[in-house]
Amino acid sequence: MPTWKVTLEYDGTRYRGWQTQKNTDRTVQGVLTRAATELFEGEVTVGGSGRTDAGVHALAQVAHLKARKSLGEGEIRRGLNDRLPF
Repeated sequence: MPTWKVTLEYDGTRYRGWQTQKNTDRTVQGVLTRAATELFEGEVTVGGSGRTDAGVHALAQVAHLKARKSLGEGEIRRGLNDRLPF
């Protein structure tokens, strides 16, 4: 299963932190997972190198993304950016 390193920048004002939670769908990991699932047209796994609390911003948070389908780096970057909110 291919694995990619992803470096993220985000304004955490609208998010309830990094980690997916059962009581909200507004987490960074949750939004990234949904965008990647759509891009890769199937199940993906997204893991972070650390967690942030609600409202915390990030300039270069590192995560990994695993998917069964293989795409080029440029296609992944453009595809995720197109599917993620500003």
